Amino acid sequence: MSVAGDDELARDLENQLQWPDHPVICTFAARLPFPLRLADERFHRLFLKSSYQDSDLAARLFPGPPWVCIRVKNETNAGYSIYPPTTAAAIESLYETTIEQPHFHPDGYYEQWVSMETPSLRVVGESDIDQAYHFNRCVRALDLFLQCHNLTFRDPHVYPVTAFDLHPIVFVGSYELGGQWTLQTEMYVHPQAGQSYAEVELSADEQGERIRDGLAHLTFGSPFVRTSRFSLRAKRAESIRGDAIEAIVSLQTAMESRLYTVWRLLLVDCGYSSDELRTRMPFDAPYRSLIVSVLPRLLGGRWDTGAAGTPVGEYWEKLYLLRNRIVHGGFEPHLGAADGARHAYDDLLRFLRERIWEKRLSYPRTAVATLVTDAVSDRAWSAPDFDDIAAALRAEPRPYYLPWDEAAREKPKKTNAQ
Repeated sequence: MSVAGDDELARDLENQLQWPDHPVICTFAARLPFPLRLADERFHRLFLKSSYQDSDLAARLFPGPPWVCIRVKNETNAGYSIYPPTTAAAIESLYETTIEQPHFHPDGYYEQWVSMETPSLRVVGESDIDQAYHFNRCVRALDLFLQCHNLTFRDPHVYPVTAFDLHPIVFVGSYELGGQWTLQTEMYVHPQAGQSYAEVELSADEQGERIRDGLAHLTFGSPFVRTSRFSLRAKRAESIRGDAIEAIVSLQTAMESRLYTVWRLLLVDCGYSSDELRTRMPFDAPYRSLIVSVLPRLLGGRWDTGAAGTPVGEYWEKLYLLRNRIVHGGFEPHLGAADGARHAYDDLLRFLRERIWEKRLSYPRTAVATLVTDAVSDRAWSAPDFDDIAAALRAEPRPYYLPWDEAAREKPKKTNAQ
């Protein structure tokens, strides 16, 4: 079995396939996660707005413009069970009893298969380094076909797909021009989208302790809980579902949530009460002003959104403005853009943490929340001048990140936080 999931694996796939050294029609058969409700065994040929690189050979073998054929197959079966295969064993182990597992037979039930078929000749615009160009061409054509299905039939169960939606397996073959078909390989698509069953590398007691800590964070509204949820949502969208739009929008939401939370923590460190925080941090506080004006005054460093090559400048270009193009202009990015946005997010997060670490003695509560409690990184945020302070803050009877009046602490001397 071959594997496809990124450029390097795609090159390995091409090497393993050993495609015939003469033109063929490449085929890729996969099961879709939804029924199309179209007539069975129908061919839908999509012509590309391009031409073959070898126009003379194409004129003899594949006259006309390049094409991808989408062949629909409604494969009927006897129905399905909504019960997982291990249901009886699990219920018996948990409750020492047995249950029956009924089988469902919906009217007209079938599994939706498609065959994507295209000539093996390269098309103008396809990179010579793309060793899976025929597969990528077919996936793009399938996506276009499903977009057309959306507009034509308005079926919310059908949606455009990426290669991730063909997980876990695609059957790769080829037709000779005389009609004989050969199976080339079974291709395991995007294996990282599959589940991991490796147990968390903690003892059972440590796992329980972590869960109790997590429940406490959720119960008391710890900083960055919402940020972490949107960050994980972005990671799921990018690496498991292949949804670039969701990944980018969620990343930007996570960063905005993070920076506004840091601003609030900084003001808590400066001695402001909960009422004063509400006045200084209105719900509609401008985001760009926070970045180019507020945070530089408090944390120092370069926060110029127009400075190319800096963490803030790269973030602004590759994530913030890209999100705006999606939300306000309907732009549809590819996964490469999502990957660039993730790197820009990580670089800005690293820059933010470094600025907070530099100012840790001025803003110890912010530093504890950002670097000790929230940070998961390749460095330990620890120093003799900070460790005892951090331990004392975490040992306070009320959450250390609350304003002094909510935490019933003594009113501190207020510092300047304009």
